[in-house]
Amino acid sequence: MNLSTSRASNVANLESLISSCSGFGESFNPSQPTITIEAMKDILAEGKNALRLLNIAIPYSKNAKTARDNGFSLLYKLATRVVNAFEVNIHNEQSQAQFRSLNRALQGTKLKSKKAPAVKTETDPEVKENVKHKSDFDNRLESFDSFIQFLATFPAYAPNEPELTVAGLTNFYNDLKNKVSDEVNAETALKNARINRDVTLYTPVTGLALVGKNAKSYVKSAYGPNSPQYKQISKLKFTTHKI
Repeated sequence: MNLSTSRASNVANLESLISSCSGFGESFNPSQPTITIEAMKDILAEGKNALRLLNIAIPYSKNAKTARDNGFSLLYKLATRVVNAFEVNIHNEQSQAQFRSLNRALQGTKLKSKKAPAVKTETDPEVKENVKHKSDFDNRLESFDSFIQFLATFPAYAPNEPELTVAGLTNFYNDLKNKVSDEVNAETALKNARINRDVTLYTPVTGLALVGKNAKSYVKSAYGPNSPQYKQISKLKFTTHKI
């Protein structure tokens, strides 16, 4: 069983354990407050919610990365069109050379995100992606801004295609900037969701997995290892993990 599968199993097994312990009636009477029926129900609800929030955060982050990467892919093609339009409108070799230099700085080494696995669900192991550092995209944005500001100094640059104009490029720049910000926020939300999940499941004593293990130990102690009560819950596994 891999780590991600064990997380979901911890939650499912605690629900089964609670059901069994509730059926034992008043004889299930632990002195440890973390393993009473009500306390276990509370941590079960927290565990389910932690997994649900992570399930929401994973596609949100993936979609934000895709939107950002697609935006930059369009930028590189658009910049090439702008260079051609500039040379049509501005017949000055020195200015053309300067603008081509700005375009080379903008294009640089194209950023490409590592492809995600073909199938990825909330219970798959977290894949350490080769995600480009935020500063790489910030540098591209800065180069794009310089690219636009250079164009703005040439009133004669006035293409009929709206997406090639200074105004059109400025709008595209602002959209890209928002996409970069959205991806950063989505990645932060994903990291926080993972932290919340791990704290909920693995905090010593009060974490869901530890509560399950302790409750099993109590049943074994209170009823005996050969009792029908313990046999009913003995196969429920709770996997712990260092936070």
